[in-house]
Amino acid sequence: MKTRPLLDEIPDTIGRLKQQARDNELLLLRSNLLSSRDKALMQMVFDKGGTFEQIARLTGQSASTVSRRFHTVLNKLLTRELTALLRGRAEFDSLEIRIARAYYLEGLSQKAIIQKLGVSRYRVRNTLGTLRHVIYCNVVEKAAGEQKSA
Repeated sequence: MKTRPLLDEIPDTIGRLKQQARDNELLLLRSNLLSSRDKALMQMVFDKGGTFEQIARLTGQSASTVSRRFHTVLNKLLTRELTALLRGRAEFDSLEIRIARAYYLEGLSQKAIIQKLGVSRYRVRNTLGTLRHVIYCNVVEKAAGEQKSA
């Protein structure tokens, strides 16, 4: 059985580390969209290298609670919907961005968004419909681009 010499593995390892660094930087940039509590959690893990146990001691929560919250926030930051919305964010005004943040990142219901932002039910429904359309168009556009390159 042949094994690759250690030197042959170095370029692969460097490539993986560079990709991981780019991914971490992207997550930190996206974390600016989060609530201050969730943003602090992400920064403590990515910037400071804190463990869930350390963060749990600081916050008075259990490590499993901190871990679940971290993974929930991480999954929200990596969703296809958020990626599509970030690509099209120049098309939205500040209220539409606040509605998108409340719905897609905070997970609020339409009713809760109405109460939090003090806007009409029509405005929330209309904005969410527009956001879904932008997401759909970006997903279809990306799929078409992938088919062309294949």
